Amino acid sequence: MEFLAELCTGITREEILQPQFNGLQVLNNPELHDESIPNLHAFRAVSQMMKISGITDFSTKDMIAPSAKRMRRQLSGEFCVLLCHMHVLTVGKEVLSLHSSSLS
Repeated sequence: MEFLAELCTGITREEILQPQFNGLQVLNNPELHDESIPNLHAFRAVSQMMKISGITDFSTKDMIAPSAKRMRRQLSGEFCVLLCHMHVLTVGKEVLSLHSSSLS
């Protein structure tokens, strides 16, 4: 899911796995959160991706214990968004090449 989030949102895997956030210095034992913070970043990235694709009821349960029916629905939504994104990029490249060839 993190890979799809990277494609759809532009958030890199390095940013997702980075164990730092603004409030880390105020915690008593920040080393206890070395694993939980990247998990939180991953959830936020995937949640943002789901919102982009119109899935507004995504929760932590979907990442921890996904059901086959919900996962199929979520992946289907992501697949449609990625296809649309790829189509827009392809058409955009064609328009740019036509425009640049007409200027020459």
